[in-house]
Amino acid sequence: MLLILLSYCYTLVILGIVGIGVNKLLGIQKSHPIQTIAHGIFGVILFGLFWTIVSSLNIRFHLTLISIVILLAIKYKQEVITLYQNAFTSFFQLNTIFKVLFLITIILVILKCSGPPTLPDNESYYIQSIKWFTNYGMVTGLINLHPFLGQASGWHALQSIFGFGFVTNNLNDLNGLLLILINLFALEKLNLYVNNQNKRYYNLVVGLWPITNVVGFMFIASPSTDLPIYTLGVLLLYLALFFEDLPSIDVLKSIWILTATLWLIKATTFWFIIIPLILTIKFRPHTKKIIKFALVLLIVTTSILIVKNIIITGNPIYPLTTIKTLKTSWALPTSVEGYLFQYLKSYGYGLTPNTYNTSNSLQHIIHWLTNNGIDSILNLMALTTFLLTPLVYRKLKQKQALSLIYIVAVVQLFTLLITSPQLRFYLGFVLFFTCLLAAKLFKHKKAIITLLVVSIIFTSLSMLPVTKQLPIPNSLKNISWRTIIIPHENTNENQITYKKIKEGNTVFYSPATSDFFWGTHNAPLPALNKQQLDYFKKYFKTIPQQRTNNLKDGFISKKIIP
Repeated sequence: MLLILLSYCYTLVILGIVGIGVNKLLGIQKSHPIQTIAHGIFGVILFGLFWTIVSSLNIRFHLTLISIVILLAIKYKQEVITLYQNAFTSFFQLNTIFKVLFLITIILVILKCSGPPTLPDNESYYIQSIKWFTNYGMVTGLINLHPFLGQASGWHALQSIFGFGFVTNNLNDLNGLLLILINLFALEKLNLYVNNQNKRYYNLVVGLWPITNVVGFMFIASPSTDLPIYTLGVLLLYLALFFEDLPSIDVLKSIWILTATLWLIKATTFWFIIIPLILTIKFRPHTKKIIKFALVLLIVTTSILIVKNIIITGNPIYPLTTIKTLKTSWALPTSVEGYLFQYLKSYGYGLTPNTYNTSNSLQHIIHWLTNNGIDSILNLMALTTFLLTPLVYRKLKQKQALSLIYIVAVVQLFTLLITSPQLRFYLGFVLFFTCLLAAKLFKHKKAIITLLVVSIIFTSLSMLPVTKQLPIPNSLKNISWRTIIIPHENTNENQITYKKIKEGNTVFYSPATSDFFWGTHNAPLPALNKQQLDYFKKYFKTIPQQRTNNLKDGFISKKIIP
């Protein structure tokens, strides 16, 4: 726990000062401390990704980053002091009950992050993506080793930077810090609302964001890309609502930066661009100035994404299927690529690939809503939230920005229905609309406080295991004197042993006892589960092979000759 706190303090210093540098570079005169830190996230991700093109995120990178931060701190000394003074002021100005709730949230976050990660994706590709960034940077054709490694993103690069993987494998908890920051931002806005200092409805809507912590806690012990989408996304949505009320160049630039940051984190956020684009078109007479700013920002962001895709996947438009003329020699074979595309589509509907291919679109949706267990219940609840939302916001004063947000949410949902409608891909909008609906019901101070207290109780209960015996907090079960200082390792399977497998010119490390088909856990590089290796050999007649004797030179898929 203490190591997590120290890493959070270091991370906040770096992100805050880099954020000030980004503000100065892009001409932003004024921004909230949390906005500035978010701008720092953008700056560090961008710098980290450019660095990984030629090198790894090792000690040399950290020395370079620290040198830049020191120079920025010296040059903008007063701005740095003001930033952290304003951040502390945000906390100390909260009502006592909000301070208590915020401090409890911090404690729960640290407890959760000190325990083992639980997401399956952490065991399949989060850990390995981060290890590759830490040890080698971007690696050519890495997708051939494990198809999920093609999803390695800017968030994994950021976690690699602040996880210090070259010295420890116990820090995997950047999402926890992000949840803390968005809670502080939300409670500050809620504080303004309940104290009658600012009764604008969007302060109440975003102020109720802590009621979603019970969902957020599912993602904080692993470097999932979903949580930063939800948290940075709600910050973007707040700024869009604020901009309609009080338009300014600084706010619009911040919205563009957040949009670019979301792009660097996950491809499913593509449609967020509609929000700043429409706001820019309507923001006369500054439209041309902002469009020039946005073009430069998006060209830089898109360029690094294309380069990353080409290097790691051989497909510049990943995760879309490769256009043949754009395909590189290290791209996935067409048979494997087609299988993975079908696998993800059918998985999103809770179907097997065979069932998906033998049924029509209507049957897919019916199964998605009715025959997929708890997932169907959650999907129905999410769609109900979508349907109820227009009934609430149509009577609000600032409804144009809300209409824009709703349109983007619907477009994203329909896009996912065509590709892979997994709830987590559109959950951010569901959570935001939930807060909007809650704001309709809970407007008075006592009701709001009661709702927050109940939500933090449920968040605490979510850390309990489901057993017939007296429950002990799941995070607490794994805490010893050691974990009070140093948190749990970055894998939930820290007892697994690994065996060497030689296939062609490559030696792989495979979990010796794991039943998880895609699981590689914290295996040494290069890691590949033998189940996956055997499956691809049998059905696709391919094996991953090193391109040279140097791992940095990457991998290709080699056809097996019968």
